[in-house]
Amino acid sequence: MSIAIRTAAQLAALLEQPPDYVASGILLDHVARLTEYEGYSPEELAHFLIVCPGDELCDVNRVLGFDLAATPPEYVDPHDGWYEMAVVISDAGFGWVILIKDDPAVDAALLSICRDHVQPA
Repeated sequence: MSIAIRTAAQLAALLEQPPDYVASGILLDHVARLTEYEGYSPEELAHFLIVCPGDELCDVNRVLGFDLAATPPEYVDPHDGWYEMAVVISDAGFGWVILIKDDPAVDAALLSICRDHVQPA
């Protein structure tokens, strides 16, 4: 079951018992960058989704509220067994940061989206 993080309280609760060291580091890096925007809280700029093994694209789309396969990401970066994907969904710059485990138990369609959009090194 994917983990959606929409508030600072949800993020704090997750980081008390992180699902994965790499995923936690990616989340903390994003929050640090988002707090640099004066006048905005991090949750006004981005929400986070951790996609877990067993999640399917249709489940992820339901949480996000849009079709991930039809919405090109700003970027996809690989991180030691994870993909970090950013998708901006509003003209104001609001978006989702999606962490997808590179695992055979993750829906092949999700992994395909990641692999198709990875930025060349």
